[in-house]
Amino acid sequence: MRKHRLLACALVVAMALSMIPATALAASSTQAADATPDPISYPNGVTLGKTATGIGNILPNSDRTTVTLSVEAPKADNPVVVEFVLDATESLQLYLEYAASATPPSLDPLTSFVTSMRDQLSNKNIYVGVTVFSTEATTGLEPTLAESISDAMISELVSDTYTFAAERVGTNVQAGIRTGLENLRNSTISGADRYLVLVTDGGSFFYYNDAGSLIGKYNEAGDKPELVSTTLDEVRASDGSFTAAADTTFEQAIAAAANEVDTIAGTGVNLITLGFPYYKNTSRLANLTALARSFVSYAKDQSVSYKIDIDVSSTTELNAAVSVVAGTVTTVIPAGAVVTDVVGEDFNFVSVNTLRLTVDGREYVATVDGNKVEFRENAGDSTPAYVVEYNAETDSFTWTFNVPVLTGQKITLSYDLKLDGKRSTVPGKYVLPTNETASLTPDPDAQTPESLPFPEPSLSYTVSKDDGGYTPPPLLNTEDHFAYIVGYPVDYYTGEKTDDQTKMPVKPQGQITRAEVATIFFRMLTDEARNEYWSQTSSYTDVSVNNWFNNAVCTLSNAGIISGYPDGTFRPNGQITRAEFATIASRFFDVTVSGADAFPDISGHWARQYINEAAAIGIITGYEDGTFRPQKLITRAEAMTMVNRTLGRAPEKDHLLDDMLKWPDNMDTTQWYYAQVQEATNSHEYEMATASDGTKYEIWTNLLPVRDWVAFEKAWSDANSAANPGEVVQ
Repeated sequence: MRKHRLLACALVVAMALSMIPATALAASSTQAADATPDPISYPNGVTLGKTATGIGNILPNSDRTTVTLSVEAPKADNPVVVEFVLDATESLQLYLEYAASATPPSLDPLTSFVTSMRDQLSNKNIYVGVTVFSTEATTGLEPTLAESISDAMISELVSDTYTFAAERVGTNVQAGIRTGLENLRNSTISGADRYLVLVTDGGSFFYYNDAGSLIGKYNEAGDKPELVSTTLDEVRASDGSFTAAADTTFEQAIAAAANEVDTIAGTGVNLITLGFPYYKNTSRLANLTALARSFVSYAKDQSVSYKIDIDVSSTTELNAAVSVVAGTVTTVIPAGAVVTDVVGEDFNFVSVNTLRLTVDGREYVATVDGNKVEFRENAGDSTPAYVVEYNAETDSFTWTFNVPVLTGQKITLSYDLKLDGKRSTVPGKYVLPTNETASLTPDPDAQTPESLPFPEPSLSYTVSKDDGGYTPPPLLNTEDHFAYIVGYPVDYYTGEKTDDQTKMPVKPQGQITRAEVATIFFRMLTDEARNEYWSQTSSYTDVSVNNWFNNAVCTLSNAGIISGYPDGTFRPNGQITRAEFATIASRFFDVTVSGADAFPDISGHWARQYINEAAAIGIITGYEDGTFRPQKLITRAEAMTMVNRTLGRAPEKDHLLDDMLKWPDNMDTTQWYYAQVQEATNSHEYEMATASDGTKYEIWTNLLPVRDWVAFEKAWSDANSAANPGEVVQ
């Protein structure tokens, strides 16, 4: 815990964070303290955002908030033309066959390679063209929008490529570059950025002389000539160009190819080089192999950024090569960028276990190692895409990008903070900045690194009474045991509609939706809390005022209890997982746990911390094998049990009442959920008792009518927006 710099802060944090509204945010001193900070856009189009949202923030002792950093790259307004210049000679064909040897024989490796071009560059406003070369070069595919390239076009391209190569012997890298560059420069696609992707092993044999004649020959003995040079530097002239002795064809050809690379400079075309090893690395051709590699290295040096060699031992590297291209032509921020964030002095960083990272709405897999978290797109990836390290001494963390930020991408990082102390009881308004500084450094290795600041959100609260302070009411109604679930209005035996409750099913083994869960907790709020956080509006794109669940979803979102997805949706009709339910339930409590996980199957899961907290409180338990199964869809019986535990209810099957409502699909009193379902569906008075082992349980004393939720909701709302608000389910 860092020491406060100002004595005044002791007054600011003299009370729990329970009154902080989820919407009370501020960006900077130029904005109102209760305004959500606007994202900041920079000249390169990158937008940085930062928000703070309350979690369970109206409980008397709740003191946590979730902070979310977002880095969003602009979508590609201008088109991009990518011309692949492919070595179609025996060397590439043999290489492809060798690299694809582990694949089924029916898979043509060149088809796979070209298909990967199409698939990985689709939907990015990218046009793909293909030039192939052997002795000469030809256009195999005119620039075509990637997603418009059909399988038939690919098949024709591959067939023509093999036919073209079979009729010619020898490699002319110079011709490939020249033709590909000409195609790019002649492209009529307006305003496009242009890239030439050279795929070669560098072992050139043919070339064009100054007169434009095609040159290529063996020595008089019919053998490939011995080379004197092994690097391009050995054939570099004083003016910087490349030349070679007249009788060394390979040296002349590679020198010509290097000179052709130099012609790209100043054309507005960006070079990308994808090299692969020369296929005949024998002792007799050692000099040629070395010179070929020297050319590939030179071409890479002239490329827009460093490129990897294709690994001949892995077929996946063929497609990985296209990923390199896709990343390069769509990169807005290169790999290596770093975000630094210093936590505000009124808060402490809760735990690295609360860190969650998403890319375009997809959550990445987290691996926790001490105070470091590695995020991978897939669990089996060898290298993490992002790394976050927390420094306890400075109460700050660094977020390192091992991959570039691409056009149209949005990356978010969320974490929890906890109030450092208690809130004030002195009347007044208090603003608590959640961070001191947060910035993105796109290129930390630059001679003068530029840091782009994030907006600075704050949470605020107001002590509104002058009689010694204000203590808000508890969030949940734990005193009145109202029924919050009703049966489905369908005859369990005939399937026909019915008003007879004794024939209605409650479907304990059925699934439950996110909207239904929101409605349950909405009904279990205290009237004071419900009025304080009442809302009929939200930012969710799939929740409208006409939905029966609108009031519940909007009110609980306003209170910071529930949240949506990174794409802006709530998915009200989506079924809820055990992890999601545990997260919602744990937000009603002020608890922080550390140490070993409560269950063996939650390591790396985004809800790990919440699951551990819910387990510590006693809301959740695992299965007989000790697992929690966080991604398993929760059943209605499990949901009722968790809600009952959250409310402190403790039904016991031998202490219910005979005249209670009973359901045709919950008649088996030996089922583990029998009493839990009855608790959720019968309003009743009760007394609490304690068993000999210290366990508390209820003794029902009187049944009450099911609360008229329609009437109560009309009192809270100017207009009843629910189609059937008396039911949790439709």
